[in-house]
Amino acid sequence: MSTIIQVNKHEAKSQLSQMAERKPGSLKGRIRIAPDFDTADADIAESMLASICKESDHE
Repeated sequence: MSTIIQVNKHEAKSQLSQMAERKPGSLKGRIRIAPDFDTADADIAESMLASICKESDHE
């Protein structure tokens, strides 16, 4: 579950500027990407394909 925090425009711009100032590689070792991150789940792929086929049948 995510939390939403409201800030004014000036504070939001300041925080964004601070994040943009990070040097490349500053998060090295803190972020992990799974080896299979771009592998489609079979159930999801099948569902998407079925949806596409249904749409093309209606055209």
